[in-house]
Amino acid sequence: MSPNLTQSISTSNKMGGGEAAIAAMIQAIRNNRVVLKSKRKIFDKHPSKTDMRHRELEFKQATPTELKAFREKLQAEKRKQIRLTVLAYLIGILLLAATIILIST
Repeated sequence: MSPNLTQSISTSNKMGGGEAAIAAMIQAIRNNRVVLKSKRKIFDKHPSKTDMRHRELEFKQATPTELKAFREKLQAEKRKQIRLTVLAYLIGILLLAATIILIST
């Protein structure tokens, strides 16, 4: 190596700083990658994964009366929720109006 090149390398190391921290970060990333790869291998060999069979799911068919009862129940819950929301907004508006009236007087 030429003396000028050696001199420029040594002066550049003195100016920047933080090379050790960057090297430590890179090493930590590599170590984490190795650990993750080994964990994947452990889980891939787990017996629960080898016993999995792809089966179609079977669902119970609802009768028309059950569907009607379910639909009515959902509609009743929705109506109740709408009433509560409207009531909350009305109370909020009334409190806001009362506050404005009290502040303006």
